[in-house]
Amino acid sequence: MSVLSEAVMQSVVKNYVENNRPKVKAENAWYASLPTLESAVRAAAATSDGKASKSPRRSPAESLKLAEEKLVGQLDQLQSYKTFDALLEGIERAVLPIPGLNDVYAYDTARRIGAYLNIMPKHVYLFTSTRTGAKQLGIVSKKRLLLCTSLPAAFQELEPYEAEDALSNLKKLITEPAATSSYFTQGRE
Repeated sequence: MSVLSEAVMQSVVKNYVENNRPKVKAENAWYASLPTLESAVRAAAATSDGKASKSPRRSPAESLKLAEEKLVGQLDQLQSYKTFDALLEGIERAVLPIPGLNDVYAYDTARRIGAYLNIMPKHVYLFTSTRTGAKQLGIVSKKRLLLCTSLPAAFQELEPYEAEDALSNLKKLITEPAATSSYFTQGRE
């Protein structure tokens, strides 16, 4: 059972749709517009719009460069994947042995490359922040992913990768109480 009211869940989803969705759609469109798979892989592995991506920023530069080169060396294999799950598993095999890189880095990289390949997640992947958000919805799972149908009705309008972001936002609301008031007032000015 969710510890959050239906109104709070609807507000979280509404806030995501109004404030986060446009940025994520623009990022997906940017990756999809790149001229080659190699350019998409290089951008996904290291940067986004010329800036370090959120997860890679925490990783050593040498690790990011090594991951980029490993993935560029596997372009044919990356091109052959037909599902996001297979793409993610292939990227994890390539990059997780590299010190300083983690499952969130692998997922973020796979999602960006997936945007280029038009292969998006069909499930909600659970990492630390998404798992914490899911617990606030009364969903406790040790599994790696959730079916979208496991989420409350308010979350059903979101794509799986959007639901992940919204669940991460829930974690921020829990762990950063000062962010709560600004979170619910974004976009209302």
